[in-house]
Amino acid sequence: MNSLFPGYPSVPVPMPSLADATLQALRDWKQAEDSFNYVSEPDLVDQTIYTVEACKKRYSYLLNRLRKAGGETELY
Repeated sequence: MNSLFPGYPSVPVPMPSLADATLQALRDWKQAEDSFNYVSEPDLVDQTIYTVEACKKRYSYLLNRLRKAGGETELY
């Protein structure tokens, strides 16, 4: 694999497991909901609502993939 920066070697980045990604998506969703409680600026409220919905959809998608793969979902 070629490096994006000539002269520097490319470093492989480990991919998180589906279960780890799902758990992180849940954390992101909860954090976005917590942020919503502290926002008062109208433009930021709209942006925070969008973020909450995006995090929720990502979590749902990953959870469905995890279930289809036969992964453990009791903690989610």
